[in-house]
Parts: sequence; structure tokens; C-alpha cells
Amino acid sequence: MKKSLFVLALILGYFSFFVGTVKAESLVAAKPVQEISSFELFWPVVAGKTVDDNMYFLKSFKEKLRGSLIFSDSRKMDYDIFLSVKRVVESEKLVDEGKADFAKTTVGEAENQVTKAKEEFVKGKEAKVDFGEVAPQIIDRLSNMEKLIVWLSSKNEQNRLLYRNLLQEIKDLKAIMI
Repeated sequence: MKKSLFVLALILGYFSFFVGTVKAESLVAAKPVQEISSFELFWPVVAGKTVDDNMYFLKSFKEKLRGSLIFSDSRKMDYDIFLSVKRVVESEKLVDEGKADFAKTTVGEAENQVTKAKEEFVKGKEAKVDFGEVAPQIIDRLSNMEKLIVWLSSKNEQNRLLYRNLLQEIKDLKAIMI
């Protein structure tokens, strides 16, 4: 009798441990995607004025003026990526505020900046420009943008569609830089 109780207790103990393990594994699988902070990824870049603000044209003018004063090909490319980061952060703010049309415009601007940077990189490589000094920073920014965009895209289908082309441009640029 004692032996059968011992065996029964052992079997129950085994199954309770096994079931507990399965429950723990299912909890890990159901864990939500960790929130990503654009502030942490791109500090000190913040959205500030967005395309829906009346004074946005001044911000845009200042950025174009600053860009026209950069003469190094590698620095121009770095500045274009910096501007695309700003546009992505602005688009996040616009999406959060429910301003989908403005967000779409802003994502389009970010995509244009990444495309321009990609063209500058290709042209610079043909001219044997040394991107060594800015390449690590650019790749880091592109990787962080990719993380943020993947996270934003995971929120809903509308975001996934909004960021799809920009994400592809970022991946393409990273691929030719590495």
C-alpha cells in the first residue's frame, strides 16, 4: 500500500511539474512585443514641429539651408539619414495623434531622404569617396530606424502599409553599405 501511494505521489508530482512547465512556456510565447522608444533610440531627436504645424516651413527651410552648406559627400549622406530619422520620429507622433494623411506625407519625405542618401552612397563609391568616418553612425541610425519601424508596423495593418516602402529602402541602403 505504501509503495503504491509513493508511486502515485511520484506520478502526480511528475505531471504537476510537466504541466507547470507547459504553462510557463505558453506564458513566454504570449509575451507582448516590448515597446520601443524613439526617444531612447535617437536621443536628442524629438518630433518638434510636424508637417501639420503652421511654422513647419521654417523648420524645412532651416534644414535645406543647413544641407546646402555641407560640401562633403559623406557628410551630406549622414545629414540625409539624420533628416530621415527626424521624419520617422515626426511620423510616429502624427500616427499617435491620428493624423494619418500627415503621417503619410512625412513618411514619404523620410523615404525620399533615404533614397537620396542611397544615390549619394552609390555615386560616392564610384568616385572612391571614403565613407569610413560616418558609415558606422549611418548604419547605427538605419538599424535603429528599422527597429522603430518594425515596432510601429506591428501595431496595426495600416501602419505596416504606411512604413512598408521606407523599411525596404532602409534595408536596401544597409545592404549596400555593409
